[in-house]
Amino acid sequence: MWTERAGPSRALVLASACALALVLAPARAGADEPAATKPHADPAKAIDFSKHPRELECWDKTRIAVTRSVDARGALTIKVSGAAYYPDGTTYVVAVRHAKQEAYFGKVTARVSAHAFQATVGSFSQSVPRGELVVDAWFVYESQTDAVKKVLDEGDGVLVKGSYFHCPNGGCKYDRKNFTKAVVDHGGAAGQAADEAAEKDAVALARTTLIDARKAARRVLDGVERGEKSPREGKERLDRLERDTKDALETFARWREKRVFLLFPGDASNVSALADAIVLEARLRAASVGLEIPSLDAKAAGEQLAAAQGKVGDLSDTLKGFLDEAGSLDKAWNEIKARREAAAAAAKVVALSGK
Repeated sequence: MWTERAGPSRALVLASACALALVLAPARAGADEPAATKPHADPAKAIDFSKHPRELECWDKTRIAVTRSVDARGALTIKVSGAAYYPDGTTYVVAVRHAKQEAYFGKVTARVSAHAFQATVGSFSQSVPRGELVVDAWFVYESQTDAVKKVLDEGDGVLVKGSYFHCPNGGCKYDRKNFTKAVVDHGGAAGQAADEAAEKDAVALARTTLIDARKAARRVLDGVERGEKSPREGKERLDRLERDTKDALETFARWREKRVFLLFPGDASNVSALADAIVLEARLRAASVGLEIPSLDAKAAGEQLAAAQGKVGDLSDTLKGFLDEAGSLDKAWNEIKARREAAAAAAKVVALSGK
């Protein structure tokens, strides 16, 4: 695949691709990666408008150029200039994601006029994690107005006579849904590594704070069981644990609010899950040693305690493994690609079998 590093004002233009079995979802990228071709400085010059549109494959009907800029406040803006061999009024969904994630973090709609469309995504006042950004411009037949569909199916009778597509009634499935992809540099590998490390540091701080709060609570509750601490001290420590876990989550939330999205959203969710598990474990432990805990009795608490302790251990170990792992973002992305390839292969088998 052809790629190029693009500076703040340098445009990058890539050809579109008609991907197999693509699904346009509001927050996710398509199932297949489109093939890139050599870029052009001017998208309009990359489309052969001298031919009838039905003579062009879907990947030859759209071109985009992308520029990235960051203002003095650090706010990122992505601007897209596109050329399209579709009628006026045709809409595109222009969406941006990090190259190592499926979820789009920005999305706008653009409308074709005189074979051109423009879109601006941003600006983003929060930090956008660095690396490479992918800009997808989606054409979806079903999303067009009835008037546009009529021209696509039948032509306008003047400039274009007949359908824009090879196949009648809205074209082949590749014509009905396809996208153009452009890749633009946003800090490169070094920037991505730095932002990955910063996110891991925030997760590590939250995990350590939660585990320390758990240890402090366990010491007091163990003392209650041995008769070395009073029930009042046990209840006070349980209340303190709930405050400490809440404070840890709020600190992590304040950090994550500075970013448009997280590179590791699943691991961030595990931080919240660990906090909840620690509080539940402590409540069960407190009830099992005789403290009065609403909705819990000593026997039931004792029966549930081992499972709760196991869940805390599993979540803590999972987060530690993530923190100790090198190249987590690349590994996660490779796993996503492997799942995509497996799903595509399964779909191909089904298609070939005629089922």
